[in-house]
Amino acid sequence: MTNKYDMVRIDMESLPYFAQSYLLPLEFLSLETLSNYFSSKILQSFCQFQQKIYAIPFDPSFQMLFYRKDLFEDPKIKRLFYEKYKQELVLPTNFEQFNKLLPFFQSGLYEYPQIEKGSALIIDDEGTLASEFFVRYYAICLSIFAKGKIALNSQAVVESLSQLKTLYHHSILLEKCWWKEEVKLFEQRKIPLLIVYMNHFSPLSSEHSNSPIGSVPNARPLLGGGSLAILKQTEKQTACEYFIHWFLQNTIQEQYIQLGGMSARKDLMSNPSITQNFPWLALAKQSDFQGVRENILNDQAVNLRQIEAIIGHAVKDYLLKDLSIDNTLAQIEREIGVLNG
Repeated sequence: MTNKYDMVRIDMESLPYFAQSYLLPLEFLSLETLSNYFSSKILQSFCQFQQKIYAIPFDPSFQMLFYRKDLFEDPKIKRLFYEKYKQELVLPTNFEQFNKLLPFFQSGLYEYPQIEKGSALIIDDEGTLASEFFVRYYAICLSIFAKGKIALNSQAVVESLSQLKTLYHHSILLEKCWWKEEVKLFEQRKIPLLIVYMNHFSPLSSEHSNSPIGSVPNARPLLGGGSLAILKQTEKQTACEYFIHWFLQNTIQEQYIQLGGMSARKDLMSNPSITQNFPWLALAKQSDFQGVRENILNDQAVNLRQIEAIIGHAVKDYLLKDLSIDNTLAQIEREIGVLNG
């Protein structure tokens, strides 16, 4: 590694794995100081590894459900749904309910002709596919670990894959793009439901400050976003430390949010002048960022990105090559077995 960079924005999922090898411990920051700004959950997920501080939160995030409130409150739509399913039209609290809504909303609601599909799915990116898989997996199973090793629950894998197939069939399929393209479809009112990391929704805040937001089905979202760290190779440590002190200031964090950034500062997430334009911050505060991203096992870092690459590749084959669920499960178990040694 060259001395080209002094600081880095690192995905929170990879922070423990790279911390000791590449990142400079932030010894100029105390846990007590950071606790004044951030919750213990944020500190554990975005700052610490093995009791040392390696980073500060840069754009902490987790998955939320964005939905078309007008559809859920429309008496005609509610009656149509009841006539078809003999159930009330409500926000989904599990993925079975979520999957039932997808074909319903794309079935041709004549008063909402702009709706094309129930949701959206990026089909050629293994990282996004892994996120779609794991939010469903964690709704069924508590962990990807068992008996001190990586051990995905087979039944949870099968059910998650089945749910993803339903999503695949009732979504606008996107290629060569990122989460922002899904958000754009929601903005254009072409889809009524979207599970997305909240930091990808921020750029729309001025236009969609009233966009209804809820918890993902089963309320076990994935954590996402990243942290800001200093590389060991830096020759400008003092300047980097100064920048971090500056970035943590209340005024700077507030301006950062207004420019489309994301902050987990406790005081800002409670500030009505901010949350009225960025309502997802209020939900983040309410839930205290209680999401999942298992990147530590027995106090040791796990290469979660490698695990997610295995899952994303398998899901991609399953959806695009019409691989059977049994063969997909076998592929996942075989490659995870190699990781376990």
